[in-house]
Amino acid sequence: MEIVVERLTVPQEDIDSYDHANCRKYLKYYQIGQEALLNRFLGVGYKGLETGYKVRALIRHSTIEYFHELFAGDEITINTTVGDVGNTSMTYRQSIERNSVTISEAAFTSVFTDLNRKPISIPDEIREKLVVGNHGRA
Repeated sequence: MEIVVERLTVPQEDIDSYDHANCRKYLKYYQIGQEALLNRFLGVGYKGLETGYKVRALIRHSTIEYFHELFAGDEITINTTVGDVGNTSMTYRQSIERNSVTISEAAFTSVFTDLNRKPISIPDEIREKLVVGNHGRA
């Protein structure tokens, strides 16, 4: 399966009173990886799903494990892959690394909906591109 890699530096404004990146900031980092994956496979991010494909991909479930802290100035790598692709949903499998050490791992399940937020089957054009990115694993 193809891994989409994004790199960034942890900004000072993400640091909380414990002098590390607040756990809620990891959601921001993971969303950067999800946007990158959608752009790589579909040519659009979340907003482009709405305007181009007339669908939304809403996060239904998430799981995050934290193994180590992140600090201001840390250079991190966000790794994102397509996990399972179902009828109405797909799963992102993600990790954050610093110097090749896994800091956090996450899984996010997105349910595809129409613009009125009613669940729909993943459109064939999108499914095909996601499955190709996942090397045929539906």
